[in-house]
Amino acid sequence: MYYGCCAEFPYMALGLGGEGTGMGVFAANASLPWKPQALAFALWHNFTAFENRAAVVVAGDATAPLAAVAGRNAAGSVGLLLANPTNRSVEVLLRLTDSHGQSTSNLCSPSAQCEVQEIVDERGRVRQMALQSGSTTVVAWGVALIVKPG
Repeated sequence: MYYGCCAEFPYMALGLGGEGTGMGVFAANASLPWKPQALAFALWHNFTAFENRAAVVVAGDATAPLAAVAGRNAAGSVGLLLANPTNRSVEVLLRLTDSHGQSTSNLCSPSAQCEVQEIVDERGRVRQMALQSGSTTVVAWGVALIVKPG
């Protein structure tokens, strides 16, 4: 569904088979901020700049599964798109590996900061920040795009 039935915040995603409240990508009222669904599509669009797919391993807490896709672009930048489909925040370790799958270094560090764009709530906002460590937290129901410049 392209437009949702309801034009007021917060948009409540009741799930498939629900009443459809807030399930559209955009609000019917163009003056409102973007819905989280539209912001997630925008982050996916930004991720497509990393046209060379890279292997990514998501391991850890089986009760908090994350979905992830990674890629590199011609300039050597690395992009990582993470989705947390659970109702609790999940900590993520961000490590680079060699061709044998051996961990080599943190993706982000004080000397090689990453740029993060993350959907943080239901109000149509994306938080942008610099990441200087080898871990981050993806909020409940959150989507984050992490970029390490080349």
